[in-house]
Amino acid sequence: MDNLFIIVFGLLGFFGALGFSLIPLRLWRLIYRRRIDLPITTKPMDILLTLSVICAMVFAVFIGFYSVPRLYLCLVDSHQCSADRAGGMIHLASFGIGVAILELTWLVASMAQRYFNDSPKPHHH
Repeated sequence: MDNLFIIVFGLLGFFGALGFSLIPLRLWRLIYRRRIDLPITTKPMDILLTLSVICAMVFAVFIGFYSVPRLYLCLVDSHQCSADRAGGMIHLASFGIGVAILELTWLVASMAQRYFNDSPKPHHH
């Protein structure tokens, strides 16, 4: 069980480290390219998917505003961080939770966008 905790904790830390580039990349795709996987249209489903991605992004940034300054303090002076050096990893992993939620939401929105835009249209007789 301890090994599973270490693996999950490490993966969340990895997502936290990726978040420094993934969040700006996802934001750029939404704002400048106006797309998730396909271009965003005014269809209700596209609007709903876009709003879900935006909510996940706001959540990840919210966690980042809390965790990243504390992570910086851990890197600069570990005495301000926690009782041991694991405090920095805890903050990175907590940021990783938000980034993992964003990436999962992005993946589901991409798949849903492709499904709803590629689905065959009903034929009227």
